[in-house]
Amino acid sequence: MPGPSNGKKVNKPKRRLGAWRAYPNTPAGKERIIKRLIQQDKELFELQMESAKLDYEAKMLETEAELSKDVMIKVLTADNVPEAQRVLRGCLARGDSPRTMLRELDCASSGGSSQSRY
Repeated sequence: MPGPSNGKKVNKPKRRLGAWRAYPNTPAGKERIIKRLIQQDKELFELQMESAKLDYEAKMLETEAELSKDVMIKVLTADNVPEAQRVLRGCLARGDSPRTMLRELDCASSGGSSQSRY
C-alpha cells in the first residue's frame, strides 16, 4: 500500500536545512564532533589547572598554619616569655610571615644574629 486509499498524494516531510550535520558519518558531522571534543578537552585542562592551583594554595595555607602553631609554642615555652611576646607583637605589627616570626624568636632567645636555619 504505497499511498492513502482516497488517491491523494502523500507529501514527504521536508528535511531541515543543515540536518545532514547531525549525522556522525558525514564529513561535517565528524568535523562538528571533533570540534566539540577539542573544546571539551580545553575546558577539562582549564579545570585541572584551576584544581592544581587551589591544591597548591591549600597546601601553602596548611604550612602557614603549622608554622603559626610553632610560633605560639615557641612563645609560650620561651625562657623569657615577656621578651618573646614583645618580639611577637613587633612581628605582627609589621605583618611578618610565620617563618620570619620563628627566625626573630630564635634570634631573641639566643641573643645572636638574625640569620637562622629557617
